Amino acid sequence: MLDLAGYTADKNLAQLRVVEPSSGRGVFLFPMVNRLLKSLDAEMPNFSALQEAITAVELQHHNVLLARYEMSRFLHARGFSARDASGLVRSWIQ
Repeated sequence: MLDLAGYTADKNLAQLRVVEPSSGRGVFLFPMVNRLLKSLDAEMPNFSALQEAITAVELQHHNVLLARYEMSRFLHARGFSARDASGLVRSWIQ
C-alpha cells in the first residue's frame, strides 16, 4: 500500500506529510516510520520537519497509549533520545 501511494524511501519523506486515519495500535505506522527514517540523508532534518511528517489518528485512548509506548521503544532502539522519541510520538499519534 505504501508503494502504491508513492511513499518510498528513495524520496525525502520528511518533506511530505502522511496521514493514518485509523492507526489502532500502530501496526501500519511502524513501516511508515521505518521508511521515513530510511529516507533521511546522513544529516537529520530539523525536528519540526519530522514532527510534521506523520499524523496518525486513533479514537481509542488505550490504543493511542500502546502505540505511543511501542513507537517510543522503536525510535529509541534506532538512536533517538528518550526525549526526542517522546516528542515525536506525541506529535504523530493522536
